[in-house]
Amino acid sequence: MADLLVNHGLALNLALEEISYYRDVIGEMIKEEAKNNDFSLDAFYQIISHFNTIVDHAIQFVSKSYIKDYTEKTNCAQYAIDELSVPVIRLTEGIGILPLIGDLDTKRAKYLMKNALKKEANIN
Repeated sequence: MADLLVNHGLALNLALEEISYYRDVIGEMIKEEAKNNDFSLDAFYQIISHFNTIVDHAIQFVSKSYIKDYTEKTNCAQYAIDELSVPVIRLTEGIGILPLIGDLDTKRAKYLMKNALKKEANIN
C-alpha cells in the first residue's frame, strides 16, 4: 500500500484515513455481534482491545513503509538531479566543457569537483 501511495505521489494521510474508516466499520460490526451474542463487558473489551492492537500495528507498518519508500524515491531523484548538474560535454579527444547553470552552492561544488574528474576520465 505504501509503495502504491509513493509511486502515485499520494500523501500518507490517505492510507491512515482509510485504515481509520475500516477500524470504525469493523468496530461497529464487532459491537453488533457482541450485542447479538450477549458478550460480557470483559469479553467485548478483550476483543476490541485485541482488534485495536492489530490495527495500530498495521498503521505503524504502513507509516514506516511509506517513509522508507518515500525516502528511497527522493534519494533516487536527488541522485538524478546531481548527475544532471554535472554535464561534461566532449569537444575533442581529451577536451570537454562543463556548462554551469544556476547557483553553485557548497553541496553542488563538492559534487562537481568529485564527479567532473570521473567524467573527464571517461572522455579520454
